[in-house]
Amino acid sequence: MAKLNRRRLLTRLGLMAGASSLSLINPFTIKAATATPTENTTPPVLKGVIYIVGENGTLLPEARGLTKEQCCVIRTLDLETGATKYAILPVHRGHVAIHAGNGNILVVGHHGNRNAFLDQNLNILKVLDAPKGYLFSGHGLYDPKRNYNIVPLRHEDPQSIKDTGLLQVYDASTLELVKTVSSGGLHPHEPKFIPGTDEIACTHYGELYTKSRPFIADVVEPKLSILDAETLAVKREYVQKDYAMLTHMDVDDEGNAYCVLTQAIKIYDTEKPWEEALRDADMQLQSLYNFQRDFPLSYHVADRKRIEIPLPMVRINTQTGERRDFFTGYANHMRGQSVAKNSVAKVAIGVFHHSDMIISHKTDSDQVFMIGAVDIGLTDIRGICEIPGTPYMAIAGSNRGVVIVDARNFSVIRRYNVETHENVHLSARVFA
Repeated sequence: MAKLNRRRLLTRLGLMAGASSLSLINPFTIKAATATPTENTTPPVLKGVIYIVGENGTLLPEARGLTKEQCCVIRTLDLETGATKYAILPVHRGHVAIHAGNGNILVVGHHGNRNAFLDQNLNILKVLDAPKGYLFSGHGLYDPKRNYNIVPLRHEDPQSIKDTGLLQVYDASTLELVKTVSSGGLHPHEPKFIPGTDEIACTHYGELYTKSRPFIADVVEPKLSILDAETLAVKREYVQKDYAMLTHMDVDDEGNAYCVLTQAIKIYDTEKPWEEALRDADMQLQSLYNFQRDFPLSYHVADRKRIEIPLPMVRINTQTGERRDFFTGYANHMRGQSVAKNSVAKVAIGVFHHSDMIISHKTDSDQVFMIGAVDIGLTDIRGICEIPGTPYMAIAGSNRGVVIVDARNFSVIRRYNVETHENVHLSARVFA
């Protein structure tokens, strides 16, 4: 299966004959401009809260003796005052927190067997355990129309395309499980409502836990599924041809899903000296994708023993499946991580973690901008979210720092010196 999919990947990129490269499938490569952020000396008053979830609760003194597998951290950040508070939760690899209705919060894990409902003071209301054979797999979604919370789960050990994921539905008032349905694909990760419809778009990684060497994942069916919001039945699905996982996503007001893809070359040979193993993996990446690397790799290469493959941010029309790629250069697209749209500024933004780069597309034009994390005073960027009803976005470093920027021009509105505790995701709740 891995060999077949690799051939499919190379065919997609036009590399079977060694005659092309990734840039040729990306029409916006030469149209990108570099934004020059400025500092706003009279920031507007913002009322609301940012939910920050970091994987590594063991960095806190209260978690001495615990392991990363046993806890995560949720932190709230008051946008007006800058006040923060945090709690250590028994959620393995806590991934994101969302407003869950009735003033409550739902913290969703990734690759772990627990989620947790909290009250607004971060007290645990209920811990959710995954059913046998499944693990929670990413982002939750609150449905205010039905007062439900929806959470995805992946198969614990997917060996075939039949090992699809699940979607669980919880009543937001009672916190009780209402129903469990198949997601219709491998490893559902991020569900989002499609504006103007009663439909939900959901990304599926599409990977099997089978032989994938030299890649980190054997990807067989990465896809965007369109679900009926009432029943969660699959109405349409758009399978992507990339040999890469379809991971994070947001949907703009016109119904376009902006997504990022993830795939990497694994550094398998641990018997060689590290420098030799790294060199071999690097040469393999450049050979497979027919380009010469002229930029430094992220320090995360040593941490994670893998080299990310530069992949585009993609836009998929949720009604037709039509796709368009946004790619500004190999150095800018290493490890697509978070995606968020801003309705007021009319932009869709992808964060590329191992490039420390932000790619912003004006949804009502062909303008694409590149913004380096250092230009807004952050490093190791990972999380991003819209502040609803405003043109502002919150962006976080993986371990420290949250910055509010104006998504129209990336001027910095406000900075918060706050711990984010590793591999962070953000979400926002605005108060009138």
